[in-house]
Amino acid sequence: MIVRVFRAKVIPGAEEKFAHKLKESSVGVLEGRDGMLGYFAGRPTSVTPDEFVMISLWRDEASVRAFAGEDWGKAVMPDEEYAPILREFFTHHYEVIAHHVA
Repeated sequence: MIVRVFRAKVIPGAEEKFAHKLKESSVGVLEGRDGMLGYFAGRPTSVTPDEFVMISLWRDEASVRAFAGEDWGKAVMPDEEYAPILREFFTHHYEVIAHHVA
C-alpha cells in the first residue's frame, strides 16, 4: 500500500477558498479511481495555521501511477485554479509497513 501526502501552504486570507477547492475539486478527482483505497483531507490547526493536507491511500505504486502519470512524484492539480492562492506545496509518497484504523 502507498500513502500519498500532499501538503499546501496558502496565502493569508485564502484559507476558506482553498478548503472549498480541496473538498469540491480534489475529492472529486480521487473518488472512484481504481486502486484508491481512501483519503483524508485536512485543514490548518493552530500549529500549522496556513497548511492543508490531502492524504490518499493507494493499493500499489501502479495505482498511483495510473492516477498521477509517469511523473507520479508531482502533485496533480489544475494550476489555473490553485496557483494564485498557494505559497508552496509538496507531494510525498511512502510504502506502508504497518497500519491500524480504529
